[in-house]
Amino acid sequence: MADASGAKKLPLKEAFAEYDWAARDTEIHREGSRIVLPTDPVAMTYESGIAILERARDAENMVYAISESVPVHFFDGIVALYEVMKKKYGYVGTTPKQSWFGPIPPRLLHVKVGPKVTDFVQVPFGQFKLPNVEGVIETKYGFLKGIPVLTIVGEVKSKEKKIVMELVNDTVAHAKANSIYKGRSVSLDRDESGGLDLNSPLEYFDPFAGTEVPIFNTETEKLIQTTLLAPISNAEACRKHNVPLKRGILLEGPYGTGKSLTARQTARVASNAGWTFLNVKSSLALGYALKFAKIYQPCVIFAEDIDRLMENRNEGANDLINMIDGIVGKNDEIITVLTTNFAEKIDKAMLRPGRLDAVISLREPDAEAVTRLIQHYVGPLLSKDADIQPAADKIKGNIPATIREVCERAKLAMIDRDDSVITTDDLLVSALSMENHLNILRNAKEGQHAPTIDDNLAALIDTRVNALIDKKFDSDVLTGN
Repeated sequence: MADASGAKKLPLKEAFAEYDWAARDTEIHREGSRIVLPTDPVAMTYESGIAILERARDAENMVYAISESVPVHFFDGIVALYEVMKKKYGYVGTTPKQSWFGPIPPRLLHVKVGPKVTDFVQVPFGQFKLPNVEGVIETKYGFLKGIPVLTIVGEVKSKEKKIVMELVNDTVAHAKANSIYKGRSVSLDRDESGGLDLNSPLEYFDPFAGTEVPIFNTETEKLIQTTLLAPISNAEACRKHNVPLKRGILLEGPYGTGKSLTARQTARVASNAGWTFLNVKSSLALGYALKFAKIYQPCVIFAEDIDRLMENRNEGANDLINMIDGIVGKNDEIITVLTTNFAEKIDKAMLRPGRLDAVISLREPDAEAVTRLIQHYVGPLLSKDADIQPAADKIKGNIPATIREVCERAKLAMIDRDDSVITTDDLLVSALSMENHLNILRNAKEGQHAPTIDDNLAALIDTRVNALIDKKFDSDVLTGN
């Protein structure tokens, strides 16, 4: 038999007579209690089958070094691993780590999972044994884009890789679906990019604790609502209308005008909307917070007293500016709120639109806002016949803490006369009683002691005493004593 070219064509059996099964990688099929040897294109010989089985056995027993990271914060990852192992195996098996000093038991890490004292879990950290895995794996921490993450390392055989990778993938999925940080209010007070303190897990705070609410002048409240709170509570509408959820906002104003209360109000709105809220207690941790927010967005970062870091256009300020631009992309959903008591100290590069989209100035409340503050602080205790206006006129222009103290004094006056309502006189007398305190406060200089009546009296006594001493000294000199 010949082909079109006239060459003689060998029968199929003869064409594959030199087919070498033993030299080819062949998948081994098990059917019940049998191992099936293929027959296509030619029957496999027993010798070839034995060679393939030995090669497959050697491949399965080859030892590999594994190092897999879970791309969430370390404490989030290790809690997820703990929960997955409990679900898969019913327990978390550990094994002592050997050292020159004998076996070292795995550590138990105390991890906060909420704001309450009782919100914590204890998870093992160290070497682990898994069923059907001869090798030992170990949990460590490494870094991924500047964030400490859980890393699972060890040496396992090739046939065991699937079990370990399944554990890693399940841990990643669990952390994303059941994160202990996403959508929660978390405090950051340090930069952990250089190391992780296993004894100090991240702290939470409860934005719904307390009854304090920020009350500002009407225009300020509208600006806060429009530029800060509306994008959080209406994120889906912003996405629909292509309104960026990457925003930068500066809250500036004197001490006590409500920046911290605005943070708590923002955290409440964020919590209700499913956003993560980061309360950055140190401006030095802002860069770390931005990286953290990338993992847990949509996210609000609230960083107080940023002027401490930005008052000079030094290398640190340049790095921070570049970090905000470099870390937070235009499609990220991260709102960065910075606060300052000294807006004049902040570099102009930070103030231009695109880095700070809105500057909100918090000022002492006007008469209308003072009236609302008094109504809030005294509540139902206010007499129906009481007139708030005289007291409001007296204390307008003062910070909310002062207004609250006036209300507390009015309550004490009510209690002192064994009454159940606060009167006009209670409020007015309380407002007048604050005048001396406020005068001293106005005359005080930052970081310096303000003179009081007692101070002035003491200074007068010192002057008289010094004069008498000088007079006695002069007398002694003249008389030669």
